[in-house]
Amino acid sequence: MLDLDAARTGILREMAATIDRLERLDADGWARPTRLEGWTVGDLAAHLAWGQALEAEGLRRMLAGAGDPYLPETRTHTDPAATLADLTKQHADLAAQLAAVTGNDLARPCPLPYGPVPTATFLQVIAMEAGVHGNDLAAALGDGARLPADVVSATTAYLSFAVPLHAMAATEVPGRPLAWRLTGPTVDLRIWWDGERWATAEPGDQPADCTVTGDDDALVLFVLGRVPAAALTATDPGLAADLGRYVPGP
Repeated sequence: MLDLDAARTGILREMAATIDRLERLDADGWARPTRLEGWTVGDLAAHLAWGQALEAEGLRRMLAGAGDPYLPETRTHTDPAATLADLTKQHADLAAQLAAVTGNDLARPCPLPYGPVPTATFLQVIAMEAGVHGNDLAAALGDGARLPADVVSATTAYLSFAVPLHAMAATEVPGRPLAWRLTGPTVDLRIWWDGERWATAEPGDQPADCTVTGDDDALVLFVLGRVPAAALTATDPGLAADLGRYVPGP
């Protein structure tokens, strides 16, 4: 999990890189498909503007002690200049709210549409969104960028509580209890279905039905649905591929 300074640094760096890439695109670049089904680069940028607006307002309301959540209007990309201006504006607002957060705020709840979340946890979500969507953009443009270590750390922290939420989008569950272990140079995460619910934890002593190994960034992108199981090493390739059906990426 990233501390306040590391989260702030990572978020601002990743968004600066994303905005720089978008500023250099021509019309064809904005129309390129991404690895997110049905989304062009323009759609991805519009989603980022929406997310930055939600994140900025969540922090603003936390700082003000407000308890009611805020859900921004959905963005629809139609014009590159308008989408880029919106994203730049919403990011500037988020940067201002991040600058106002102090260590004393980390335990305070941020009111969000899906429920209150401690500020320290919300910072991991913001860093994950900035880094992973920046990587989505880089992949769409053929840049081949890797996820930095701080984004991997934030994403691992995010996955430690978000896997059950992702699983709610699946149409099926395993027919028996199953456990997967994801292990890389620093990532070590266990995902399991106990027959009734999904959970995550550090692996502990219980054996996994399938162990998936690879680079840290590839592992977290795999769980998020960006990297196929075939790109990693698995003790049971079939079960590794099944995880993507049971826990689809956002």
